[in-house]
Amino acid sequence: MRIQLRLFHLLGLQAADAPSISHLAKEIGITRHQLMHLLDRSSKQINRHALENVCKYLVQTERVLEAELPGALFVVKPDRFWSMARSCQHVEISMGTRWDARRCDHLVAAADSLLHAAVVNRITTLASDESRRKRARKQRPIPKIDPRLTPTWCAKTKTCDELKKDAIVKIEHFREKSSRNATICLGSVKSNPLSEPVIAFPFVNAVPFRSEDDFTEPVRRSCPCVMIYRKTDDKPLSCWGGRHLSAGDRKAKPGMYFETETGQWEYLPYESNRDAGLVYFRFDKIRRSLEMVIGGFTGRASRCVAAMLQTKDAEQFWPPVIRTDAYELGMYVVAFTFRPARDEEDEPVHNRIKRATVIRLPDSVLQRRLKEDAC
Repeated sequence: MRIQLRLFHLLGLQAADAPSISHLAKEIGITRHQLMHLLDRSSKQINRHALENVCKYLVQTERVLEAELPGALFVVKPDRFWSMARSCQHVEISMGTRWDARRCDHLVAAADSLLHAAVVNRITTLASDESRRKRARKQRPIPKIDPRLTPTWCAKTKTCDELKKDAIVKIEHFREKSSRNATICLGSVKSNPLSEPVIAFPFVNAVPFRSEDDFTEPVRRSCPCVMIYRKTDDKPLSCWGGRHLSAGDRKAKPGMYFETETGQWEYLPYESNRDAGLVYFRFDKIRRSLEMVIGGFTGRASRCVAAMLQTKDAEQFWPPVIRTDAYELGMYVVAFTFRPARDEEDEPVHNRIKRATVIRLPDSVLQRRLKEDAC
């Protein structure tokens, strides 16, 4: 959530006959610079003396009740990124399970567990806050949240073909449900097969679990964002993952690639001090239906994305890249740079983030790939 000052509204500066900033600052008893700082909604600090003078002015001139101050100066704005999930009645969060030979059981990776906790926390906490603010109106219940555990490629119970079929059927079944439902897939196609049909759906030539590695040029790929697998990764056939970028570029290094407006593909490397994450969503505004994929190229990146989602950094994944009367679609990659670890075992990886750059995929790159009915 975000806290903003309502000073512009309380001082009546939206009126046509509003006084000048300089005149108003003199009346309040503060400098013009101090007043401009208070009117700047992005300000991170507030001068206490200036705030006291503003409160006195509002009581004496604008007839604001003294008992309502300074609370009346502030308003809480809900996070717009999470408002999509909060508007749904039922949210299903899917995570891939990995086979643990020692325990002879399927387990959820720690990074995916952190992602799950971050998503649940932001949806339920903000929904509760929103309900408290709307006591006088009809209450919106907190969405029902259900986890879905999906066996991944190293599963011992199903073949790869069965996993692919199950993933496609489950997502198709989700789309046939009534309105106000959300499916949030945690992890990439390497760790969660359900993310493949979700990512593939809006793009015109994308076929879930079909490799595009042998296309002559990267620009022919159906998805504008591609992961190149490491040697140690599971390597499922995918429209947004592969062993190389194209038939003519078989030397691409492991990491995340995305197309820029110029048609070139930019590389977000996987190195000891660098990693990459992805956030994708498609929101049907008519049915209030949400499909989302959140994850990292590695578990390390997934942990860092989870940390971002817990803070105001989640607002960097808003507004949508494409917005129509019927749909909202966003696709973002995150480039992480880390400082050297002081103590690898004791220090959480998100505390070592030196820089996290959110890159919004260009509108033109997405538009030329989308199905006519996708947005």
